[in-house]
Amino acid sequence: PTENCGWIIKVNDSYYSPGNLDEELVGGETIILIKYKVLNEDFICGNTTTYRAYKKIKILEISKK
Repeated sequence: PTENCGWIIKVNDSYYSPGNLDEELVGGETIILIKYKVLNEDFICGNTTTYRAYKKIKILEISKK
């Protein structure tokens, strides 16, 4: 997990906050395959010096690579 942000998923050059991530499948920099839908909602986290906003995604399918 990232500082105060929970798990963040990198897809190509974009970062997303998964709303329904099964934490048993991930850890560190695990490579996973996902099918997802980008939601019209932002996830805001961090503090005053590390403020971040990520688009939320809904994971439809997930598996380890």
